[in-house]
Amino acid sequence: MWKIGIRSGLITVLALVICHRVAEALELSPMWWTALEYAVFALSIYAAHCYYRKAAQCSALTYKQGIQLGSIVSFAAGVISGGCTYVVAACTPGFSERLACLCQQALQARGVAENRATEIAMQIQHKATPAVMAVAQCMAFCMLGLVLSLLVALMSKKRDFSTD
Repeated sequence: MWKIGIRSGLITVLALVICHRVAEALELSPMWWTALEYAVFALSIYAAHCYYRKAAQCSALTYKQGIQLGSIVSFAAGVISGGCTYVVAACTPGFSERLACLCQQALQARGVAENRATEIAMQIQHKATPAVMAVAQCMAFCMLGLVLSLLVALMSKKRDFSTD
């Protein structure tokens, strides 16, 4: 199960990178990019379920196994993505400054007062170290993956009537 989960986590990260490039090329809004990200993540968890059923030569996958496999996929994807985030943030000069500037612009576009947006941007600039960003990225993938695993495991659960 671990081998399939880690392999599927790697494939998930690669698929999300490709989807991000497609979203940038098509100039999709953040709402559509987020929906696309959720769909790709859920489909990769479902594909891991199908591959596990085939590899284990079983016609059924219990709810518990589905959640376990989905959690392994999301944890592997989170660790890989967090590692990449750490490398990019650590190796790119001025990364946290640019991140703070983008956050400030986004806050001002939402109608937040300029002085409050500047204060928040300064906090981000000082606290957004590469390690913090990597851990946050990993945690975000794990939390999203757990929720999607619950849903996908519920939908892909099949009963094996031959054992009843």
